[in-house]
Amino acid sequence: MKIIAILFFSLLISLQVQSQSSPEPIIQLEFWANYHLPGLAKNIPGNTKISPRSQFQSFKARQEGILFHKQEPKEVLENILSGKEISTGSYSLEFLLLHHVHTPLGFVAYFQDQAVKEINLSFSYFKDKEAEFQINQHEVLKSQELKAHDRWWYHCLVSVEENKSRIYINGQELGSTKSEDISNMNMNLALYTPESQLAINNILKELKVYDVALNEEAVQEAFKNSQRKIKTGKKYTDLFHFLAGPYLHKSDKNSINLLWEMNMPGNAIVQYGSSLPLSEEIEVEAMNPSEKGYEAFIQEVTLDGLEPGQKYFYNVKVRNYEGQEMESGVLSFKTAVEDKQGFQFAAIGDTETRPHINDKISKQIWGERPDFVIHMGDLTDGGNKEVKWQWNYEYFEGMGQLHGRIPVFPVPGNGEGRELYWYKRYHRLGAEEAFYKFSYGNAEFFMMNSNERKTEFAEGGKQYEWLEEELKKSDAKWKFVAMHHAPYSTDENDYGNAYKGKEKYGDTYVKQLIPVFEKYGVDIVFFGHLHSYSRMGPVKSESISQKEGVWYIQSGGAGGNLEDFGPTRAWFSEKVFAGHHYCLINIEGGKLVFKMYDLEGRLRDFMELEKGE
Repeated sequence: MKIIAILFFSLLISLQVQSQSSPEPIIQLEFWANYHLPGLAKNIPGNTKISPRSQFQSFKARQEGILFHKQEPKEVLENILSGKEISTGSYSLEFLLLHHVHTPLGFVAYFQDQAVKEINLSFSYFKDKEAEFQINQHEVLKSQELKAHDRWWYHCLVSVEENKSRIYINGQELGSTKSEDISNMNMNLALYTPESQLAINNILKELKVYDVALNEEAVQEAFKNSQRKIKTGKKYTDLFHFLAGPYLHKSDKNSINLLWEMNMPGNAIVQYGSSLPLSEEIEVEAMNPSEKGYEAFIQEVTLDGLEPGQKYFYNVKVRNYEGQEMESGVLSFKTAVEDKQGFQFAAIGDTETRPHINDKISKQIWGERPDFVIHMGDLTDGGNKEVKWQWNYEYFEGMGQLHGRIPVFPVPGNGEGRELYWYKRYHRLGAEEAFYKFSYGNAEFFMMNSNERKTEFAEGGKQYEWLEEELKKSDAKWKFVAMHHAPYSTDENDYGNAYKGKEKYGDTYVKQLIPVFEKYGVDIVFFGHLHSYSRMGPVKSESISQKEGVWYIQSGGAGGNLEDFGPTRAWFSEKVFAGHHYCLINIEGGKLVFKMYDLEGRLRDFMELEKGE
């Protein structure tokens, strides 16, 4: 068995635009998850390509598999390519991987002779900016200064000619080694990671094969192409497809807003109605990309004149300038209920870097069919203006299946950047967009932008004054505040270091709003930022008050790298859980039922609140 492999403690997406100076690949495989809801709700909007299917199998016997740093593979995808398809002489292999999960991982691609039990290895391995290539268990190439491009991406290319392999990482030649005949071998892929939900298609995004040995110029062009495509958030080089959505938000009793993004401009028709076939249509004209840039690929529309608490169906049909067409397929939504009707909503935060976790969260929440979702920020881990791909490859990748059917009301987190460039373009939430309020049933929700807490949360500050004024005039039965950063915290080290006795128990700037919460009878303050779950309170005047206190619920476990708690219980702590999770809240008149579930749908926390008429 032989192996030419690339192993990364990193993740890379290959987004490559071919130029005249670079050869065309003879084989190109995309590894996108295409997450979708189960059953009759299954829907993958637009045009897609089928990824090589994961087999989720480890080798049955050690001598038949590869131990990597003494670890068995977590997932093996066998017989991806045949050596006969590639070449018996000169060829090139290009891998694009993304490592954005803040956890050790290894990725190995190898050729195995099916008739020979003996193993001859060649693989690359990345961890903490170090690279190691092992050839035939003897020759080793290392780099101590390996750096990802765009923080998390690795472009790896192996160019083989005359039994010599040249290895390039992010356009830089790492070194060369001898090569061997692969004509009687098949390529396998293997993933090594302690994270149970992670799969190969979360790491490897594209694999290309060329029937020539790429020279230095072609290698550089391939690397630049990958950078350009990543910047745009496109998945496929040659396919008209959705980059985001359709995506529901800003829903009320008589209208709903939906948004979608394409990889090129096009004219759209939105069909909708309360039953099939769809009876209503709205046309949306394409924008000029020379004037709007990437924003020209984003379209949105508000469907209004709708009935309260009713189910509707819709379909987005798009045609680009070249005559290519696609559609979302029929999706559904429900308008907001009447003021005295009961309702259910979900609460999540910090979806961040793990679409494979977002996928499970989406499916669990969909299973309950809530009326809407509130999101406590960090939709992305750093999706500012220059890092658009985090929206397309991670957030919309994992959460899009849910939010095509269930509207979301988010607040911004530090992950969206101070300027909120893409956050504002993907959401139409009001004049300010970064902070706003909405009503649903007998409740009001006050959605804050805690990125500006240092200047706007102090008394006299913009959001302080806005919140106090809105709470003062609110006559809602239930009042909820949502933000990203923590008024109270049981975390081990985000606010001081609990293991050194220097904890601060929350964000000093956010705490300035606590008197406003208490004065105007806020029931629950939801927040995230800390990647765990904590229910705290009820707190009034820095002590527990069962009758007048405010509950604080930290729900930051929808995808970010998990965190832990201090060594002792905080005085305000009622329940903690260091795992991925989501919350469901039912309201019927003066009764509130709160539940928190883990990733497998197991109930982990429960609370009931009641109010008189």
